[in-house]
Amino acid sequence: MPIIRPKTIVVSLQRPAGVYVSTANVDFVKIDRFNGETVELNDSPWVSTVADLVVDRSTNSLLGLSFYCDVLPKDYTLAQEVAKRLDPQVVCLKDRFLLNGRELKRVLPGTSPTHMLEITWAPANRSESESAQLMNGQWWWFYSNKGRWPGTKPVVAFGIGDLDEILDAHGLTFAAPHGLRTLEDFPNLLVPLVYKRTEVLESNPSSSNNSEFRHRHNLLRRLGKRIGPFWERDRGPTLLSLRPGRK
Repeated sequence: MPIIRPKTIVVSLQRPAGVYVSTANVDFVKIDRFNGETVELNDSPWVSTVADLVVDRSTNSLLGLSFYCDVLPKDYTLAQEVAKRLDPQVVCLKDRFLLNGRELKRVLPGTSPTHMLEITWAPANRSESESAQLMNGQWWWFYSNKGRWPGTKPVVAFGIGDLDEILDAHGLTFAAPHGLRTLEDFPNLLVPLVYKRTEVLESNPSSSNNSEFRHRHNLLRRLGKRIGPFWERDRGPTLLSLRPGRK
């Protein structure tokens, strides 16, 4: 029976793509193995910072997430290198025409397309991008510690947490995965969720250890970005996207 309101989804991105869907929360921070190899979880290869939704407007259902990959010229080059090594059933590059994060119904004169890499788990009759500005910590890219691709470690999977809250916030249903194998061994990697969920805008970081957090937090506010949930640990608030780099 299909899961109507999952909390977690993990998509294996290399051929053949697979998927794991669960109503349980997952502490992604503690996952260090996937598909028999050691992995680390982090931001996108080109550090896109935020992700938007891919929605099927014919059913108003969530199909996946999209990542901007044209902030810098090298971003799109790296996105192309990554995409061609992954399963096209779940990963593709698309040009979308957006205005203030909303997809245009018709292309306006002088409007340039936005390059986006999209990760989806189901096909769409009419897919659109919907602004969500989800931050790293709500989603994770899985990187293998074996081998090397141009500009990044090999990408092996992708995961999203608090999926039910994302659906509620945007008034969407969940599109059941289609045509993907089930990741049978992934449940063995799950660990209990032990982090307290809160909101960045409600926090008041005062410790000197959080100077980098405050700088990034204030920068995002000046840029007018919607700041999403993060995780609060004993040592105080921190953005999970400030984990060490992959290079």
